[in-house]
Amino acid sequence: MSYRITIDKAGRVVIPKTLRDQLGLRAGAALDVRVERESLVLEPIPQSAVVSEVDGLLVVGGTASAWPDHRDLREERLGVLAAEPDPSDQRADGRRGDER
Repeated sequence: MSYRITIDKAGRVVIPKTLRDQLGLRAGAALDVRVERESLVLEPIPQSAVVSEVDGLLVVGGTASAWPDHRDLREERLGVLAAEPDPSDQRADGRRGDER
């Protein structure tokens, strides 16, 4: 598949949407640019995955091939949850079920 694109006055080019979709490129994606023989080559730079917590869930962002090992984060989160008191153990008067 071949596309003809133009360079604007600022030196920018627009990568056609079909190619962006095919390669999984989104706004802000980093590209490696180099010259090979008489050609300009643009190559996507793999993004490292980022793990964050959203509403108590671990959310992995980035490319699927770059997903980190999340087991350490999972164990850390389970430790935090285990240390927190269980709200279902509280009675209406605010005392825990085992308190008199």
